[in-house]
Amino acid sequence: MQGKEYLGLSHISGPIIIVEGVKGVGFDEMVEITDPDGNTRIGRVLEITEDLAVIQAFGGTRGLSIESTRVRFAGRSLELEVSRDMIGRIFNLFDRICHCSPTVPCFLVLGSETDSNADTIR
Repeated sequence: MQGKEYLGLSHISGPIIIVEGVKGVGFDEMVEITDPDGNTRIGRVLEITEDLAVIQAFGGTRGLSIESTRVRFAGRSLELEVSRDMIGRIFNLFDRICHCSPTVPCFLVLGSETDSNADTIR
């Protein structure tokens, strides 16, 4: 993850962290958060003002430090490449397979429930 990196937080409350002094950061931007021990977790920008970013830390904030936590902004929102091989698989937020059982039947219906001409992909 490349982008602007900041050292230190101004506030931690539950899964929310606040970083002050940020410039050029956007709403819904993905963030990499590194704790003092070098462990990383992902987050995203929930709110942005002139110089402050409110970030939701996925995976919680345990182990983060106001003084020593590093926050790196990705410069983009969450992206996920998809393929037909993903049908029937369950993934977590970080593109990792959570459920490794054989592929289950999956149906994608295009159109509204009241549309009798909806196409079905199997």
